[in-house]
Amino acid sequence: MARSNRREFLRQAAHAGLALGVGSQLGVLTGCAGSVDPETLILRGTENVAVVDASLIPTVVAAHPVGTIMAIADRAGDILVTRWI
Repeated sequence: MARSNRREFLRQAAHAGLALGVGSQLGVLTGCAGSVDPETLILRGTENVAVVDASLIPTVVAAHPVGTIMAIADRAGDILVTRWI
């Protein structure tokens, strides 16, 4: 495929998606109850299901999400260690 054809294909086929996060909101920042307890990261209604992923982010971040997800994972490690040990 010629370079110009590839560029045209990408212009037509590529789109911005909003698939990241906003699935299991903590609820603290949004004012609602949320589906995950922010103190324990345990899914409400369960006893041993912890959520530690991008779905905890209450809104779509404007920057690349890796830094935010790494910060969540770092803090979640501290929270879960104190709970399970």
